[in-house]
Amino acid sequence: MQVRNEKVYKSFLTTTTKMIDIYSSAQQENRKIKYLPEWLDFYTTQLLEENNNKKKMYSTYKRGSIIYVNLGSNIGNEFSGNHFCVVMDRKDNPKKSTLTVIPLSSKKSKHYTHLTSSIFDITLDELYKKVVQLNNEVDEIKDYANLIMERHEYNIITKAERIAILVKYGYLTEAYVRKQFEEIELLIKEESKTFEQKISKLKKRAKNIELVRKVFNRHKNKQSYANVSAITTISKKRIQKINSEDPTGEIKVSTTDLLEIEKQMRIRFIRS
Repeated sequence: MQVRNEKVYKSFLTTTTKMIDIYSSAQQENRKIKYLPEWLDFYTTQLLEENNNKKKMYSTYKRGSIIYVNLGSNIGNEFSGNHFCVVMDRKDNPKKSTLTVIPLSSKKSKHYTHLTSSIFDITLDELYKKVVQLNNEVDEIKDYANLIMERHEYNIITKAERIAILVKYGYLTEAYVRKQFEEIELLIKEESKTFEQKISKLKKRAKNIELVRKVFNRHKNKQSYANVSAITTISKKRIQKINSEDPTGEIKVSTTDLLEIEKQMRIRFIRS
């Protein structure tokens, strides 16, 4: 076993040396080499999790969904790097750890299938819905906060009038009155804290939406093409999101585009 371990360690050292040499001598525009360290870090982290038997439940995706996938650093003309992909699975469930996908590209090629769906436009539509929802939530919080403050104002005035009479005739002590108003003050502070927390969450969501918009703005005025020949099976662990407001996985290509992709699959892989 000791001899076996020595061979394994030597193999790892040799491979690591090769990786460093490749990275050092690679041209700057070679993206698969440029992001090789990040890919190896991701790859080894996932292997470590698998080795520790960390089982998990996965998100589910519908056929035609657009997801963002880390395809890694591959050899030859295999797709590498991060790419939008179209999910082709007809069925999915939380225990299923893989998906069959077709990578998308913004580069035109006679071998690719042109899509009418614009990733930028689809994403903007989804983000707009999120912004509308966010604005509605803000308005609801404002209305509720105003209602609560009006109630407190009315209760304080009413209670103050009653207390003034009771104190005047000796039914209440000043200490009791002070305690009553301290409790009201504490209640108002707690409610204010709750509103502040809600507003803070909404601000965070707004910030995340703006970040997603900026990232997807890079795809403005770009066409999308499906590389049907590069269809592949991936682990769901490769799927990436910018943040919780990223709509990838929720957005889908049009029915027309999905039918065209299916048609090209039949032409390329089924028809003789």
